[in-house]
Amino acid sequence: MERYWDKKGTDKTTLDMVDWDCLVLARKEVPKSRRIFLTKHSVGMCGVGKFFALWKQLEDSKCPRCGAFEKGLYED
Repeated sequence: MERYWDKKGTDKTTLDMVDWDCLVLARKEVPKSRRIFLTKHSVGMCGVGKFFALWKQLEDSKCPRCGAFEKGLYED
């Protein structure tokens, strides 16, 4: 995890503030489905329609399940 964020250009001071050992232990205790959800939530990937639209799988960011429009990633 630390290498990933370092490659992304995260400030070294910020990386030093993270308890990486604790994160490794916590990750082992959480079911895979929960880890995937938490990862997506932390980077804002919870919306379904907006990502399908971004990936050109749908014409708009309407939720395929309920039909509500989801705000796109790069919209104000």
